[in-house]
Amino acid sequence: MAERFRGKAVRIWSLLALLACVAASGCSVFDDAAPAHPEQSRRPALDTMEASTVGDRLTITASVTGVSSRQSFTVHDVDLPDGGLLVLTEAVPRVGVPDLVTVSGTVALFTFTGFRHRYDLGDVRVYQRFESRKVLLADKVRSWATADGTPANPDG
Repeated sequence: MAERFRGKAVRIWSLLALLACVAASGCSVFDDAAPAHPEQSRRPALDTMEASTVGDRLTITASVTGVSSRQSFTVHDVDLPDGGLLVLTEAVPRVGVPDLVTVSGTVALFTFTGFRHRYDLGDVRVYQRFESRKVLLADKVRSWATADGTPANPDG
């Protein structure tokens, strides 16, 4: 019987020694160290217009943030430039704020004097912030505001 007791005692002492080693090494169930945080992506956010060059064909889907004239409007999305993207079109689309639109066209560098007559732009002050920036010359504009493509608010 003493042998049986000695075997249990050895196991208990071994377990206590193991627990003492774990406690001495600083390990515990509740670690006080700060939780690990994932690293931020090292890739910069994609800017569709920055990644595009003049002459590229491009299709985007974005929200209309302003209607400047019958043939020009501004759209915004997370991967478009701050201040939005100016869209010029020879068609007269019925879009309004905040319609979701899909626009296809060609990337161009905007100059008011270069596009004023072709797109009936009107007041130069409306377009000053887009001077020398990339714009989209759209040949297709599709509003997703209603089933038939017309905006929910045609007066903009």
